[in-house]
Amino acid sequence: MVIYQYQIQAMALLPGGRWLLTALKGGHVVVADLDHPDTPQHNLISPQEESDRWTILGMLHSVYQYERPLSFTLALLHGPREDEVAEFPCRQMRVWRVTLSEDGTLLSALPINSFWTNGTYETLALREEVISGDLYARAASYLSPKETLVEVFDWRRSSCDLHQKTILRLPFPSPTDFGIEILWEKRILVLNDKCLWIYDIPDLQPDTQCSQRLPEIVPPAQVPIHVLTLPGGGFRFSGLSPIKTNGPQAQLALCTGSGVYGLNIDDDNDCSPSFTTLVRFGSRLKQKGDACVGLRKTLIYHGNYSASAISYSFIGTSSGIARPVVKRRKLTEARNMFARVIMDEATARVVQQQLGRSLSVMYFGSYYRATETPDGQRSALTHM
Repeated sequence: MVIYQYQIQAMALLPGGRWLLTALKGGHVVVADLDHPDTPQHNLISPQEESDRWTILGMLHSVYQYERPLSFTLALLHGPREDEVAEFPCRQMRVWRVTLSEDGTLLSALPINSFWTNGTYETLALREEVISGDLYARAASYLSPKETLVEVFDWRRSSCDLHQKTILRLPFPSPTDFGIEILWEKRILVLNDKCLWIYDIPDLQPDTQCSQRLPEIVPPAQVPIHVLTLPGGGFRFSGLSPIKTNGPQAQLALCTGSGVYGLNIDDDNDCSPSFTTLVRFGSRLKQKGDACVGLRKTLIYHGNYSASAISYSFIGTSSGIARPVVKRRKLTEARNMFARVIMDEATARVVQQQLGRSLSVMYFGSYYRATETPDGQRSALTHM
């Protein structure tokens, strides 16, 4: 377990599971090398201005997969303290370029851009804000509770005086379970607890209504390219995996109340996305919990102080799906008090943020014990 001097406000585990970034109250971002736990953590970003010390509302990253050494974009979303919201109803987005040193031992950050955006939006869910390449997207429901607006910014070409952005108007409400993802930097995937939609991103235009102003004119409702009803319904909070893209193909997994499903998406608008059943639960998940979903592994934290770890195969077609391996264990009350859980599939590392100033690093396989049936086989999901 790692205990920090200041409260943890956000964390990110980079692909590969080695580097853990932790944003602390006061504006500091520190880095831990999980491959070398005895190596002291180093400070990646320190606050330079008073606004840098504001609450970090979110930390987003987008890795440049083919660059060596490792390089990625890191965005910090700062907001005023609760007692300052009325005076400063806005947020600041700071973007950094983070690079791994030539000897592979140190990460360093270089500021790229910063700009102010309106900060009166509701908090919808874990994935209501995403960054991919030069695009930053966020979802909001502030004009009417019956519809949702998704704003897409070109963060590299936006400033405090001029935003390069577009708005998608979606004719449905934003429930607690809500997610968005950017596809190929030209489409956006939106899902709530019932359906999944894919939209083209309209052309981005200059917008001078920056900082504290709400949009005065919004476009008509956007027409989706594809609409899919979620299998079993009931998309689970944070139950959406990272997206894997391979040329014109994209894959992701999501967790609903009835199982874990793989989604295959083609860049061709004429090809409809298709679902693959990865795991089907024997009985519908009724208790509200949390899910940490990957393309090969899923952790489900139930509301009854228990957790399930599921391994499966996702190769694109249901005919190739192997029988899932399910492990389940009872958690102590202290271990159930997680503010957030993140997982890296490559290393099977699981980072659990406790309430307050501490986090723990565990492993997918060693932390959960298998439940055996009388015939010695792995139990199915009927007990979930």
